[in-house]
Amino acid sequence: MDSFLKHYPYCYGYWKKYADIVKKHHGFDEVEKIFERGVEAIPLSIDLWIHYLEWTIKQRFKDKNENNDEHIRKLFNRALEVCGMEFKSDRLWQMALDWESQKRNSHNVFALYEKLITIPTQSYSNHYTSITEIVQSTDPLEILEAEELRKLKLQIQKERKEAAEAAKAAQPNEDAVIAATLIPDTAADALGKSTDAITDPHDLPLSEEEEQKLLKEKILASREIIHKKTAEEVTKRWQFEEAVKRPYFHVKPLEKSQLKNWREYLDFEIKEGSKKRIALLFERCLIACALYEEFWIKYARYTYDSLKNINEARNIFRRGCIVHLPMKVNLVLEWAEFEEKVSGFDEALSILDEYEKRYPGIIAVKVHRLGILRRSGNLDSCENILEETLKSVSNATVKAFWAHKYARFCLKVLQNSSKAKEILTEVVKEQPSNAKLAMHLVDVLYTDNDIDGMLNVLEECTQRENLTAEERIAFSQCRLDFLDDLACDVKLVVAAKLAHENLHFEIKEKKQKRKAESIEGGGGGGAAAAAAAAAATYTGGDGAGAKRTKVDQDWYQQFQQPSGSGDYSSQQFYQQQWANYYSGNWQQ
Repeated sequence: MDSFLKHYPYCYGYWKKYADIVKKHHGFDEVEKIFERGVEAIPLSIDLWIHYLEWTIKQRFKDKNENNDEHIRKLFNRALEVCGMEFKSDRLWQMALDWESQKRNSHNVFALYEKLITIPTQSYSNHYTSITEIVQSTDPLEILEAEELRKLKLQIQKERKEAAEAAKAAQPNEDAVIAATLIPDTAADALGKSTDAITDPHDLPLSEEEEQKLLKEKILASREIIHKKTAEEVTKRWQFEEAVKRPYFHVKPLEKSQLKNWREYLDFEIKEGSKKRIALLFERCLIACALYEEFWIKYARYTYDSLKNINEARNIFRRGCIVHLPMKVNLVLEWAEFEEKVSGFDEALSILDEYEKRYPGIIAVKVHRLGILRRSGNLDSCENILEETLKSVSNATVKAFWAHKYARFCLKVLQNSSKAKEILTEVVKEQPSNAKLAMHLVDVLYTDNDIDGMLNVLEECTQRENLTAEERIAFSQCRLDFLDDLACDVKLVVAAKLAHENLHFEIKEKKQKRKAESIEGGGGGGAAAAAAAAAATYTGGDGAGAKRTKVDQDWYQQFQQPSGSGDYSSQQFYQQQWANYYSGNWQQ
């Protein structure tokens, strides 16, 4: 059970089962330890807290210790402090209220309701009804704090005094009407006065019943203001809460609508600006969305960017990367970036080291490591890693990727264009059918102002039979565009144009010949379809890059994650890296 809960601490049901198992074989202290571990791992689990409290109340009742009530009350307060602001925490609040009611502690019951009516919960209207009933049926002395009671009495005295002063300023006949209407005969008799002789009804002392009535009106009036504000907060959040269909953790993927709702709910709460409510909602979200790295990243970024809390942001990354998503490379890279920003290069590299020990061979991790080393000025290490990687790679597609990376590093960072040309030239010779890599070589030659070398590569590529027709035309068009824009001799432009037209004609003839052969052989156009599919693997003509073939895309995806991880987000990340690699703007 420990091993399972280490990887899935948000499975609150298993903490309950674990505690139940321990009950049968161990004593009170061991069971309590399991519950404490559980509420530390998933502090927002209302069900787990209730189970813990029920067990504690039962055990403490058996113990008959005079300190039991205080211990249980502290445990209730802990639970309410941690998750009492949760929208669906009503059951926990009700449990605490029922327990205090059983202890016949009206003051504590009212104090709990005082807190509860300020919190937007699902049953907020019921709570207001309950506190209203308590106020109406209970002596204010039993439920109010002494200081609040004193202030309310002073407020009542002040209002009566102001009313008396207003009465004195009124006309005599108005005084008589007021006196006749408001002064009870019993009160007048008690004072030994007649109503005719009284001009100020507020001079009469309040009876206990009248004072309680006024006090209760004051209490309810102030709580009504709180209730209205709470109702407004509930209304703001109701649509988001209604849309939460799975608030608990499960390994099954969430529906897209659920993920969208959590994103929008978080954005709303962040806009509202209550730090406590934002943190609470993030923690709630992470229970349901624990396997989605975007929410861990969003939480960590908010904690650092908005709160400037480095330690808490680091703790969020640690929880996500070590406990919940140890295979997710995007989260690890985000953590490394964070540590580089706040702690320095060494801490960032150590995070990558730990990840590579567990999951070696992830291209993006090595790319990120190179970035850290380059930013730290350790260019020798960068070059060594690139050179060793290029030599050790056997897969042609991966080798092309690293050849491009190494060449760009030499060209842009080391300012060594000769080395960049040497790297690409060697790999292009090994992979003559790799049009993208050849186009990168063209770009390097152009950047180095090696015009003759560039034109030679373009000429060679237009003649390669192992390139597709569309790729050969693209290289020819690239040569023509360059000469048309920059050549000083028109003869070169004319020659390039003629060669381009001849290439078009040659390719057209070959296509027609293959089509005729296919028809004669009864192939029904299969060869033509194959040729069209092959031609569709490349678009462009100005060195801006080309589309990846489906085979290469599939290969690249399978190389980007630890086996069996199901890391779809990582796949998307690497696909973007690969797209950037072949964007044609890699020099920028």
